[in-house]
Amino acid sequence: MSTCGKRLGSSVVGLLVVVVFSGLARAAEEDRGKAELVLGGEKISVDYGRPSTEGKGYHSLEKGIAEGTLWRMGKNEATRLESEADLKFGDAVVKAGKYRLAAKKTKDGWDLLVHPKAEGWGTPVPKDGYVATIPLKLGEIEEEAKLLTIALAEKEGTATFTLSWGKQTLSAEFKLAE
Repeated sequence: MSTCGKRLGSSVVGLLVVVVFSGLARAAEEDRGKAELVLGGEKISVDYGRPSTEGKGYHSLEKGIAEGTLWRMGKNEATRLESEADLKFGDAVVKAGKYRLAAKKTKDGWDLLVHPKAEGWGTPVPKDGYVATIPLKLGEIEEEAKLLTIALAEKEGTATFTLSWGKQTLSAEFKLAE
């Protein structure tokens, strides 16, 4: 093979590598979601993976799931909460910082679990070491969320964390801790 042919072959291989890896990076970014909110001048965000309900055998957040089941609430990298301020969810206070979020099926619904080890892949979900356990309210929505979606919203100083998946939601209200 001539030098020109070798260079052309190397260039084509190099270009293919760049195209493949940039496509993978773009796909990974599209699989992530980020909810952000500024509450009382303090930034709060949740970064999460967005699994689809399609092809997952998804039916319900309440039926057929055993009590005590841990759920990572996303896919790939762990779902992460980052807050510049201390947050108060009912009686539970979450200090400013970075945390890993998960959920646990309870007898009556779901709890949001807040773990101090923020980094890591989604599985396995830690079984203990949580700094807060927050009851979540189960609700329903009319339009199906085919991709898991987390939203942070504020109304009159009270914020709401809402996870939507399928035709159901899990939510909890919070405020800045005093």
